[in-house]
Amino acid sequence: SINMDYSYSTNTRKELDYMRQLPKYDKGGLAGYYPFSNPSAVLRTNTDDKNIVFNAYADYENNFASKHYFKAMAGVNHEQSVTNIANASRKNLIIGSIPYMSLATGDMEVRDGISEASILGVFGRINYSYDDRYLLEINGRYDGTSRFPKNRRFAIFPSFSLGWRIDRERFFGGLSNVVDMLKIRGSYGSLGNQNVQGDYPYIA
Repeated sequence: SINMDYSYSTNTRKELDYMRQLPKYDKGGLAGYYPFSNPSAVLRTNTDDKNIVFNAYADYENNFASKHYFKAMAGVNHEQSVTNIANASRKNLIIGSIPYMSLATGDMEVRDGISEASILGVFGRINYSYDDRYLLEINGRYDGTSRFPKNRRFAIFPSFSLGWRIDRERFFGGLSNVVDMLKIRGSYGSLGNQNVQGDYPYIA
């Protein structure tokens, strides 16, 4: 069997933030404005997010001579995200309740930026069991992320497990009415981790 899926999503956000001057009074009347509200300001931010996810994998399984079970799976995973952000701000609103930059007297500040991140991985798995008693599973991943420098971007992550269905052994027959299934399993493996701060932490 072959399975594939592709998804594309986009999200656009428009935000308006503004701070009007909050007057502060004492016994003599107006005593200025609270520092955190002075000067008044307006900030507009536009953000565009795009995300792409592609997955494809194939499965194969078969029983050989009734006691040998074999299953294999291989696939690829790719994810990409792009964020564009632009914002502009201006201080000193002429009328505090009308937050428009054209109705402010301070210097206008404009900023923009783009951030992109992607991952690419190839993975596979092999399962084998003999008489549904002795179980073996081998996994492998070759993953890469754009959050690391090119010479350290990809790595191999293997794992495996061994299992023994004790309840399938002949000596266990007298306990089958008490215990439905008894299996011992041990596994070892490693996986990558790209949870670092920012999309380009390796760039000074």
